[in-house]
Order: sequence, then C-alpha cells, then structure tokens
Amino acid sequence: MPKLWIAGCSIAHGVAVQPEQRWGALLAEELGIEPVFLTAEGSSIEWAADQILRADIDREDTVCWGLTTPNRSLWYNDQGQPQHILDVYYHTHPDFHIDRRHLVDLNLAYKAINHVRQVQNYLDRVGCQYAIGSILPGLSDHKNIMLENLRNTASFFVAYDLDRVKYVDTATLFTRTRPVNDLFIDVGTDGVHPGPQQHRSYAEQFLKALKL
Repeated sequence: MPKLWIAGCSIAHGVAVQPEQRWGALLAEELGIEPVFLTAEGSSIEWAADQILRADIDREDTVCWGLTTPNRSLWYNDQGQPQHILDVYYHTHPDFHIDRRHLVDLNLAYKAINHVRQVQNYLDRVGCQYAIGSILPGLSDHKNIMLENLRNTASFFVAYDLDRVKYVDTATLFTRTRPVNDLFIDVGTDGVHPGPQQHRSYAEQFLKALKL
C-alpha cells in the first residue's frame, strides 16, 4: 500500500493542534493514502534528512518534508543523545559549552543545502513523488543562501510570504515578545505554533507542489 511520509520539526509533528489537523494528516486524507510521520519536536534539518534516508520508501510512496530553520543545529550530549539547539538555547542552558557563533554561522545553511540535496538524490533514485517546502525562514542570511541554492530545484518551494518575512530573530521567535502572526495565519493552543488554518494552508501548498 502506498504511504505518505511526512518529515519535519514540531510544526509537521503537529504541536498545538489536534492530530487530524496536522498538514500531513490533511494531505494524506486528500491523497487517500496512509500517513507516516518522521517528525519530532524541535528537530533539525539534519535529523529530518537522516530519518528520510533511513526510511523504507517505495516508488509508489509520496514524501513531503517541511524544512525548519537551518540554524537549528544537531548536537550530541555526553550520553550520545541528540539535542537540537538554537541560539536561544543559551537562555535556558547557561552551562552549555559550545561557541555561540556556531549557532549562527553561515556554514549551517550550506550544510542544510547539502542535506536537502542528499534527500533529493535518494528520492530521485527511488523514483517516488516528493515535495520539499521551506516553512520557517530562519536568520535572514541563512534564508537567502537556502533560496539562492535551492529555489530552482523542482521539488523545493517556499511556504511563507517572501515579501512579508524579511528576518526572523530566533532568540525571540518562540517567545511572546514577537508577534507570531508575522509567520503564521493563526496559532494553535500554545499561542506559539501554527494553528489549524496555517496547517491547512501548508497542506494546500504541498498538494500544489506535488501536482506541478
């Protein structure tokens, strides 16, 4: 039986909305196929790419990946457990020992591009249908590098208003000091993550990308 594989961070995971309101669930219903979620709260592009590359994806399947901000970095603690860290991590973990510049370095954007291309190559070899949507812009320099390198690839599209979203400060993105409606049509029950209307918009945009 064909499957719809959904990859991404807390947005794709459906934080602050009901399971049936997630864009992946809405898309699966529209396509009439079973959804499989390769998602986790706070996860990075690197982690999501690894999940897709490990998955048993078939030619008859469909894959949809909602890209998070590229400066969410994958880090392993002393016990070997993965952590996904942003610049804001310093505010909640004062004892965390890593050069803060690593979390805003342009190298992260180029690494993200490499992960996307690895996934594209893998899915092209599988021969399945897929779409990769940028759903969070991240830091402005990172966003511009991602767009410059990926915008002309057939599977990649931008799911936010480029003219409206000029810059996202990750240190305040998930706090109440920044109006979240700068990014989302509506918000979910936590007042931070996207709400049902935004998830429906994502589902519509992924469906359109798949039909191109």
